[in-house]
Amino acid sequence: MVNWKEIEFPEAIALDKIIFSGQCFRPLEWEGIYRFITKDSVLYLKQVSEKRLAFYVNENASVVKQGGMSKIFLKENSEESAPEDMEEEWEKIWLPYFDGRRKYKKIEQDNRGDLHLQTCIDFGKGLRILKQDPFETLITFILSQRKSIPAIRSSVEKLCEQFGEKRYSKVEEKEVYLFPSAEALYHADLSNCSLGYRAPFVQDAVEKIVEGRLDLSALEKLPTEELLEALMEIHGVGIKVASCVALFAYSRMDMIPEDVWMKRIWEKHYQGGNPYREDPDGGIIQQYLFHYAIHHKEEY
Repeated sequence: MVNWKEIEFPEAIALDKIIFSGQCFRPLEWEGIYRFITKDSVLYLKQVSEKRLAFYVNENASVVKQGGMSKIFLKENSEESAPEDMEEEWEKIWLPYFDGRRKYKKIEQDNRGDLHLQTCIDFGKGLRILKQDPFETLITFILSQRKSIPAIRSSVEKLCEQFGEKRYSKVEEKEVYLFPSAEALYHADLSNCSLGYRAPFVQDAVEKIVEGRLDLSALEKLPTEELLEALMEIHGVGIKVASCVALFAYSRMDMIPEDVWMKRIWEKHYQGGNPYREDPDGGIIQQYLFHYAIHHKEEY
């Protein structure tokens, strides 16, 4: 039996908008249940109201094959996540993941005199910029180049199923996969993951990390320009992918990744220019604009 616990989020949050906003590729939804995975933590959510969520953090149950049989091992002396453990994991891991301490309402109330931005804010109310795991964000955005979102999701899941650790989910009553570690991908055969020409880019990133030439944790402390430069030393990582990693993994909220959709937005609404280039909340503004555009393709 799964014991859901309700919690009040600090502001409006819209899970359905977040998972289809182009910033993440693993979260999924079925029958009103949302699943998010970061590192070795698996979170399930239900949207109760605009600010209220029901959540369940999956207990740390690993799946190990023994003689052709799958055996489930729970963490020592635990058959169920205790409420206090779930609350601690929510505060430590998941509240920061959903950027829960930032005041988006203040940003939403200042449309910068931009009526189109106000339309996008109204449509996207409840969006949050996720603070995702740097390694997962780096690899998934390398894979995102010249791919549709469904194709990206497919490649990412193949990577997880082949190289990620398994966890047994009490909510889904089946095995789920964590994102693989850099060590698991080191010199791995990626030919069955539909990575195409991006496979050498992934391997270069993995080699730099495993061999100690790139420390993703240390990048957190760097100024943004140095962070971007370090990421772009990886083969196949240009300014767009580096900007996405800076925004969605390192919370550099002034970063505005430029892709074909943003170029269309600038052309249609801003005479081809980006008026938010120097805005400290430019990345959040970009997310409202981008989210609106990909859900109103007929306008672009």
